[in-house]
Amino acid sequence: MASANFNSADEDSWYFGMVSRKDSQNKLLHQKHGSFLVRDSTTCPGDYVLSVSENSKVSHYIINKQENRLKIGDQMFDSMPELLDFYKVHYLDTTTLIEPIPKLKEPEVAKKREGLPMMVRALFDFKSDDVDDLPFSKHEILEVIEKPEENWWNARNAQGRIGQIPVPYVEPYVMNRNSTPGTYQMPGAQKEIMHQQKNSGPKHGYFHPTPRPTSMPSRTGPVFAEVITRRVPNAYDPTALALEVGDRIQVTQMNKSGQWEGICNNKQGKFPFTHVKLIDFNDSENDFR
Repeated sequence: MASANFNSADEDSWYFGMVSRKDSQNKLLHQKHGSFLVRDSTTCPGDYVLSVSENSKVSHYIINKQENRLKIGDQMFDSMPELLDFYKVHYLDTTTLIEPIPKLKEPEVAKKREGLPMMVRALFDFKSDDVDDLPFSKHEILEVIEKPEENWWNARNAQGRIGQIPVPYVEPYVMNRNSTPGTYQMPGAQKEIMHQQKNSGPKHGYFHPTPRPTSMPSRTGPVFAEVITRRVPNAYDPTALALEVGDRIQVTQMNKSGQWEGICNNKQGKFPFTHVKLIDFNDSENDFR
């Protein structure tokens, strides 16, 4: 087993702030055994999560802030550096802490936060049982705080809850001057205790790494989109749709990969979501034939 190679007093090296479970999964999944980061809990404000690469998987350990101390499993610590030093030599599950993963360079961080914060308005209802998502209602105003992916952004609602939102469900919104804006891994034997207590209190968890389709907008009737960018498909891909600006598509499936499925000009196939914008059918009903 490799020995620890980090300074626990160097907070900037291991503290990643408000990072979702999904993002931490992506950052740690292919890192070496014992790599880790510390992040804010997105479901329990004030608490932290220690995310660690262990045996080709990523474990998430909840760290509860209790008065002026930190509790992880059945261990109590006076500070985060003390906690990290403890797990330099004591096993969490299958590993000790070896080193924090490297952070993005400043230009990459700046790119994710370019133009932020910004306000968006919901075009449709979005309902989700995933605790890492942020459900919202049509016309609700949200504040975008980070753009970690092309079609999933992190946003905050008026109640202060933070989560991920599907980009095609919202549009930019300029506020007027009078407007007002899971399941965790437990160290060692504590895993069994957590299993026995998992139904005795609030359920916490994060986005699982398995790809999932984006849910269709919560509404009755079909979902339509209008083509905003012309597309000439690959001639060798019979499933690709040819798109002309102004075409209307009945969307049948929104895949998280960004390749959506639908019917356009009586042909069924796939198309990139970046070439269309969703349409509120109730506002455009007379435009469809």
